[in-house]
Amino acid sequence: MSSNDQGNKIHHRTDATLEQFWKAVDIWNTSAHVVNRRLCGVICLFIGRILNSDVDHDVIVSKIRDASIPSVTSMEDDYILKTLEAAGIKTRKDNNISEMGVYICIKKLLPRNSDKFQPCLELVIIDKLQNVALFSGLQEDYEQPCLTPNFTYSFCYNEEKNQIILVINNESRACITSVAWIKDQLFPKIIKWAETAVIEDRSNRLVTSSLNLVNIAKYNKLYQQLKKKYGLQMVQMWPENTDPLKFVYEDVAIAAYLLLLWEHERLQRKTQNAYQTFVDLGCGNGLLVHILTSEGHQGIGLDVRKRKIWDFYPSNTKLQVQPIVPSAECLFPEADWLIGNHSDELTPWIPIFAARSSYRCRFFLLPCCCYELNGQKYQRVNSSHSQYMDYLDYIYKLCKICGFTAKIDKLRIPSTKRICLVGCERDYPEEDTQNVDRDIKVLIDSKTSRRMEAVSGEQSGRGLEKKGSDDKKWMQDVRIREKEEKVRNCTHLHSGLVEEIVKLVAEQLLKVQQNILVSDAESKERLWNAGGKLSLEKVASLIPRERLKNLKNECGGLQTLLKNNGHIFLVEHGYVQVRVPSAAVLIQNKKPVSWQRPHCQGNIRNVSRKQKPCWFQFNHPDGCPLSDEGCSYKHARM
Repeated sequence: MSSNDQGNKIHHRTDATLEQFWKAVDIWNTSAHVVNRRLCGVICLFIGRILNSDVDHDVIVSKIRDASIPSVTSMEDDYILKTLEAAGIKTRKDNNISEMGVYICIKKLLPRNSDKFQPCLELVIIDKLQNVALFSGLQEDYEQPCLTPNFTYSFCYNEEKNQIILVINNESRACITSVAWIKDQLFPKIIKWAETAVIEDRSNRLVTSSLNLVNIAKYNKLYQQLKKKYGLQMVQMWPENTDPLKFVYEDVAIAAYLLLLWEHERLQRKTQNAYQTFVDLGCGNGLLVHILTSEGHQGIGLDVRKRKIWDFYPSNTKLQVQPIVPSAECLFPEADWLIGNHSDELTPWIPIFAARSSYRCRFFLLPCCCYELNGQKYQRVNSSHSQYMDYLDYIYKLCKICGFTAKIDKLRIPSTKRICLVGCERDYPEEDTQNVDRDIKVLIDSKTSRRMEAVSGEQSGRGLEKKGSDDKKWMQDVRIREKEEKVRNCTHLHSGLVEEIVKLVAEQLLKVQQNILVSDAESKERLWNAGGKLSLEKVASLIPRERLKNLKNECGGLQTLLKNNGHIFLVEHGYVQVRVPSAAVLIQNKKPVSWQRPHCQGNIRNVSRKQKPCWFQFNHPDGCPLSDEGCSYKHARM
């Protein structure tokens, strides 16, 4: 659909319905941080219905600005009602804005960077009578950097012309960059949300917003503190092959969430000084354990393999190499909380571990990869859901079987898998523990081919040490991750086998004569056979069966082997062809483009590659189309 920009007003023709328009407005109103990167979130201080709805919107904005409502995190509804009444705006508190009417919303905007920005208020008027959503920042100090535009702007829906309209008021006074941001960034988002909105029952979704179980203002403040305290230092010293910008700040965010969750729990239980203990199952790099321990919580991280970063932590950060086998010997009755942070194969077991460890044991679970109780990949049941959402539903039902009232929340972490389950309450009295344990055993037995003996009464007195025998395992055929992770990317194949398959595939491709015209650094032109293109299925049929059997034991098989030799082959869309080692390649009978030698630093070739011999120079019938100087690999024999 087209847009018509008329200065302070933009009209956009749309296929979106009025209901979809209001859904888009709701996203911006409740989750502004997804577009405005200056924000970490919003807190709704008040929602009310304006009784004298004939009052002009601009008059309402002006009167509320003059009222100077303080930007505190929370205030009594009566205070806001009296302030609005004193300003001549008759209002009744009403959180249901789905009905026809005019509503007023006062929000507090929370900055992502508290050193640069201060929290401020924003006024929102939702006019269902005129199909207008008006937004206006209430920041008084215009000299300070602001979180949101300090002028009024509106989104309108014209049902007759099927248009979504952006209106910017008082543009002459407005910041030019803010106006441009609304036009170029925000308005296109509103249009996209409206035109792609799916009208559905929100009650059928697992979770609709983020950070529901913690105070957003406290979370942002704590996250910024932990980020300064641990983030930069860890990023600089990170010895792992993983991306520190993702994994470090992800664990910092999870730690901030857990610390606030546990703080709230202590306040509820009136045990402010009794810091919770924890066990992190499948702790990986151990950073989450390190932060929680450093912030006063005693705990330990267990993993089947040690990581390099472990050696950098202080001695009070307890990390231990230990296989975790589902059995009576791997229970943790002394722990208050069990943590499963992207724990993969252990994910479905953690609610069971918590249920059987003790009646007071709780858990935090952040599922990622989808695994069954027996260690096999989870198979989706509901085809109308994604694999991930169907797995979350499965884990949620499993938590119910284990007797937990699981709360679901969405974290703000740099990951697409960010929905967590928090099992902090039981839905049964302690005297019914044996009945729940019986239900758990039925669940376990349903997932294994070998029925096990009853395990009731084996929960008490078990620590972190593993000292039992196989007859106490809950499931004999469970496959949890091995201590030594097998490298399965075709890099450990015998070199002779790799060379044999590469030669066979290249010969088959070069049987097709497709000459192309290439030019080297001296602009000398010649013909060079680029070969044909074969499907991977066809290539596989040409390789002897015993050789394919060796490849099938490796993750990815033939395709992985060919991609590992990307300097020779180009693998795309299920087909393989010879990769032409030239920056400028043209089909025969077309004018060639001269190959340019790199002169700038950004084009300097990898020096380590120059140590390897050029495959084309010694194996291709026409040799390498590049000169020795132009090629990334050596042309002289070793």
